[in-house]
Amino acid sequence: MTQHHIKRTGQEWLDLIRNCYGSGLKVRTWCAQHDITVKAFYYHTRQLRQKGYALPQRNAPITLEKQEVVFIGVSDDTLC
Repeated sequence: MTQHHIKRTGQEWLDLIRNCYGSGLKVRTWCAQHDITVKAFYYHTRQLRQKGYALPQRNAPITLEKQEVVFIGVSDDTLC
């Protein structure tokens, strides 16, 4: 299996990493199936974590649900 250098965006790597961890496969197996080197996978995982992206840990269940964001107004009277 020949591995090719493909330029991917940060969002593409984020999606791939989430897909891998959610697959239930070992990282090495998943990478081989998707023609990605393990070295590149962990490099981009580390880069995204350093940029502040919350990535799941290995073997952690992944939920791809959107979370609701609620604005809470705070009046000046409550700040002291």
